Amino acid sequence: MLIHFKWFYLIPIFLIHFMIRRKQVPVKRFILEMIFLFYLALLVCVTLFPIPIFMPEGQISWVAGFNFIPFSTIETYTGRNSFWKQIGGNIALFAPFGFLIPLIWAKINRFIKTAGLALCLSVLIELLQMLGNELSGWRLRVIDIDDVILNVTGACIGYILLRLTLWIFRGSIRHNQNIHIL
Repeated sequence: MLIHFKWFYLIPIFLIHFMIRRKQVPVKRFILEMIFLFYLALLVCVTLFPIPIFMPEGQISWVAGFNFIPFSTIETYTGRNSFWKQIGGNIALFAPFGFLIPLIWAKINRFIKTAGLALCLSVLIELLQMLGNELSGWRLRVIDIDDVILNVTGACIGYILLRLTLWIFRGSIRHNQNIHIL
């Protein structure tokens, strides 16, 4: 049996956020926070769901494992049709994080801080996937150092895109001038 992510689970979270923050922050900031909450929900949905509960008798668990050798799965996917899904997907999954987190959290305003926080989040996701595998007895997810590398790369690309956006629209986005490249 698998627990799948249901988007209506988010309604209470969004309502609570709306009730608490709507009069405390400007509308643009509130909308940015809602976009970030939606992004985090999507990140959880893609990386941690479905959650296995039990494996019926006679059913063979999915084969998965561990990869602690950097770049080995990246090399495996090079030249295959699944390259963009695996490599591009991991990068694209964290690009919004690198773009949004400096806008949401003023203390994460430098490249190295954004990359460090992305590293922590990516490692946390891999650990939660490993915990889910171990607790359920199913091997639904591969625990892969390359995922961490690609996720952090995606966050760095997102941060650079944010810096380019701020540079292009410097006059209209004055409140984020405290974001630094290093």
